[in-house]
Amino acid sequence: MQPFWLCYMLLLLLLSTHYLLQASSVSFNFDFSQADHAPNINFQGDAYFNSSNQLIELTKSNRSAGLDNSVGRASYAQPVPIWNDVTGERASFTTTFSFHIETKNINNGNNGDGMAFFLGHYPSSIPSSSAGANLALFSTGASSTSANGVNRAVAVEFDTYMNAEYLDNSNNHIGIDLNSLISNASTNTNVPGKNLTSGLLMTCRITYDSSTKRLAADLRIGDADYHVEASADLRQLLPSEVAIGFSGATGIAQELHRVLSWSFNSTLDKSSPPAPPFSPAPENGPGDRGCALRYLHGECTECVLHGDISASNILLDGNYVAKLADFGLARLMDHAMELKTTCNLAGTPGYIDPDFISIGRRSRESDVYGFGIVLLETVSGRSPAAASVDHVSPSPLLKWVWTIQRSSAILEAADPRLRYESTSDQQDQMERVLQVALWCSHTDPTQRPSIKEAMRALESRHVLIPPLPLPGFMAGPSNLATDDISCM
Repeated sequence: MQPFWLCYMLLLLLLSTHYLLQASSVSFNFDFSQADHAPNINFQGDAYFNSSNQLIELTKSNRSAGLDNSVGRASYAQPVPIWNDVTGERASFTTTFSFHIETKNINNGNNGDGMAFFLGHYPSSIPSSSAGANLALFSTGASSTSANGVNRAVAVEFDTYMNAEYLDNSNNHIGIDLNSLISNASTNTNVPGKNLTSGLLMTCRITYDSSTKRLAADLRIGDADYHVEASADLRQLLPSEVAIGFSGATGIAQELHRVLSWSFNSTLDKSSPPAPPFSPAPENGPGDRGCALRYLHGECTECVLHGDISASNILLDGNYVAKLADFGLARLMDHAMELKTTCNLAGTPGYIDPDFISIGRRSRESDVYGFGIVLLETVSGRSPAAASVDHVSPSPLLKWVWTIQRSSAILEAADPRLRYESTSDQQDQMERVLQVALWCSHTDPTQRPSIKEAMRALESRHVLIPPLPLPGFMAGPSNLATDDISCM
């Protein structure tokens, strides 16, 4: 194995890959007249998918039961990255949706209160006391004008009730809200017969330009156009991953709030991230070994089993981009089939799947096992191919990390030269990588994730790693000492 600095570089590359993948674009196009699009949406409060009318209802819709004091949210089921917390780069995005606010045949003569498109904490949750003027965005009180923490939200509101406490300029306006219901910018939608409560189908296009930090909304009602925009630094206003969707509310005043279609597209600049502060290396770039394995296993025409995932087969080019190399043991297989048993035991000691040794058949899980060992080596700075390793026993490195995991101090497995010179956030990243590594390298192949699941767990902290049973070698007492594993 190369000197420790290569391991050091691989850790940085891994962390760069984590954030780079997290920053990949998000794109979807939902037409809710097609019922199969509804499962992509999470519903909260009174919001639901109206299968009869084939649209999303944000608030109560049963007139006979009353429509007052209703709150609801409908949000995209997955978190959406809007800025990269390594590089600081912000996403640009465009979203377009058609919606309808119905006031006809409402028992109460007053209309209200409106709806909004929002970006907020993931997973989404409706704040308490957020009916009426609060549009299911913020709780009544201080948080409605200066939200912080998980209560933060950036929204474009479609407000149909005038609330003096929030400095509304009319009972029919569109506004941009930045962690407050006091809009940073607003435009009256007051053309007679072509306003929010005219009963017409409306279309809104919202754009965010990350280079200018400009958030803008263009609303069309009939042939009337309305525009509002404001300066907004989403990096300062929101967490790096957010929930996106719609909220609606009624109070004493009542109306129906409906969404008929919704598309969203975002991009995040993929420029190379700067080195974390604990790195002495002059240059660091994105690494793609996990992406390569994900492609080989699931995205190319035939599944490719690499057969020898190890640190020695991960090469760095002149730009420090990781390349997966040495396909001498690779095999092609149909995605729906398994390879036949082979009598050739080949691979790099310390990285060979114990299950392959037992049954003599390579699998996707065997490659995932090798990937997990590489992750352990990357973070710990220790070689899995110590002198005591044979072809039959699990890696002493794996045993050692499991011993530390049992004491609920898994971060102690990280190389101290990394651990002591890193921030709390970077330590959290190292701990996450170690947890994913143990998941991938579990001695029971049925407990391992697919490479796609493993990469997703590295991409997002919101992906849960399942509780893992102890591997077979942990059944008895361990006498494995730190010195049993050589440090590179």
